Amino acid sequence: MFTPRKIFSSPEAERFALAHVIYDALKSVPVLPEADFASLKPKDRKSVLRLSVRKGEHVKTFDGGCGCGPEWYVAPVTGCPFSCEYCYLQDYLDSDAPTVFVNVEDMLAELRAKLAAHNGPVRVHAGHLSDALALDHLTGIAARLANLFREFPHATLELRTKTANIDPLLKVCAANPVKGVRRQGEVPDPIGDFGRGLTPATPDQDSAPPRNVVISWTMSPKTAVSRYEHGAAPLNARIEAAEKCARAGFSVGMRLDPIIMFDGWREAYAEMVARICTGVDVAFIESWVLGCLRYRGEMAGSIRSEFPKSDILDGELVRSSDGKYRYFRPLRLAAYREIARQIHAHHAEARIDLCMETEEVRHDFSGHQ
Repeated sequence: MFTPRKIFSSPEAERFALAHVIYDALKSVPVLPEADFASLKPKDRKSVLRLSVRKGEHVKTFDGGCGCGPEWYVAPVTGCPFSCEYCYLQDYLDSDAPTVFVNVEDMLAELRAKLAAHNGPVRVHAGHLSDALALDHLTGIAARLANLFREFPHATLELRTKTANIDPLLKVCAANPVKGVRRQGEVPDPIGDFGRGLTPATPDQDSAPPRNVVISWTMSPKTAVSRYEHGAAPLNARIEAAEKCARAGFSVGMRLDPIIMFDGWREAYAEMVARICTGVDVAFIESWVLGCLRYRGEMAGSIRSEFPKSDILDGELVRSSDGKYRYFRPLRLAAYREIARQIHAHHAEARIDLCMETEEVRHDFSGHQ
């Protein structure tokens, strides 16, 4: 689990309880003024932690989903302690240092108000600008978000991660096993496909996981994890964490994104899918999402600078209609169809969506399923 070498804290952050919770958890870590952060070398920034206060809006529209309905995101943490070669955050954020916005009560209040005012299903992502669980042993934010969603059965929270750092969330939300938890296909979906059939927690389930919280994992073959996802949990650890969450009663999601076409990728993805479906009870897999490697043109320079020996850009990647570089359209579509076939061989009722794709590819893929 991530332990920073130093903490950089703004004067405003001192006023919030979460800052002091983090100080108490990291008593041996020196706390320095935020102004000193500028003197850090770029290579040292992922090894520290920044504490700050978000002054703008906390809940924003999410444009990177599957096109299944309205989607929002919250970002109580930005930046990440991992160094994934393909990560868009390296070219998206002003600083890639892990940063906790300690005014989490403001975020929860804004989110509660927006959910109360929203009619119909909505999916809220908490792993868009950081790994949703990488710092949860320090912040406990995931459980606070999960418990908020007990109040709003029409909404779904997705916590996306590459870690096995699930114990803080399970201790709060899964103190008791779930009795009669709904498994895929057992009851009709009362609010449409986007709602995934999630039902509100009843009063006697308050200590069980909320039915409308999905913990999702970026799943990559062992070769891709070791080659491109530096510092993230091994594949086996992610599968074991997903199964542990499923046994506790959570729905889990499988996010095969980005799919990277390295030599031997077909066999590697087939092996990974088989391991996932053997290691995790597929009845608790809420959905699968597929997405191929893509990047903005200016990000190529960042990748080559940060990872000069990387081969991740060596594939047949061309500029798409949205300005991002992707594998040729026929290659992407063939990959999606092949991996979907592999998934359905083990999980016949699997729901498979695409993310961050062109409408043409979405259309061709949906016609194939």
